[in-house]
Amino acid sequence: MGPRAVSSVGRALPLQGRGHWFEPSTAHVNRPAETQTSVIERLFKRVLAGEPERVLDLLHPRIEWTPTVWSGQAMYRGHEGVHLWLSQFGEGLEHLDIRVLETEEREDRGAVLGMVFDTRGERTFAVEVPWSYEMEGDLLRRGRAHGSWEEALQAAGLP
Repeated sequence: MGPRAVSSVGRALPLQGRGHWFEPSTAHVNRPAETQTSVIERLFKRVLAGEPERVLDLLHPRIEWTPTVWSGQAMYRGHEGVHLWLSQFGEGLEHLDIRVLETEEREDRGAVLGMVFDTRGERTFAVEVPWSYEMEGDLLRRGRAHGSWEEALQAAGLP
């Protein structure tokens, strides 16, 4: 068995020894105009584009963001907290990619299942991470990572 990704959130995935495994994110896919993307997908698209100020435009001033346990601090609060979280990935965020695998939404809440790829330093990994989120108006008010897709759906009040 080849090397495995290690994470305290989500499930570890085997990394394939087939050259450059850092796959493009679905956030970069041009979708038809009638297809609405979730706020989490729009947030990740802006993160990957290296646009931290545009990320903040999607967030409530009192945002509570718990991206994953391996991101360090348990919860980031407010725009300054999220900016701090983003800064750990470097200026261009060139080592980070996020592919959205599944989304469920209802009214002001939802759940997103994503695959996070990180190639910083000596520890390269890919991990599946489910998030739940709550909106306040058009802004993301709370986002939280969970240990399973079922937990994220339950936290969002979805079936």
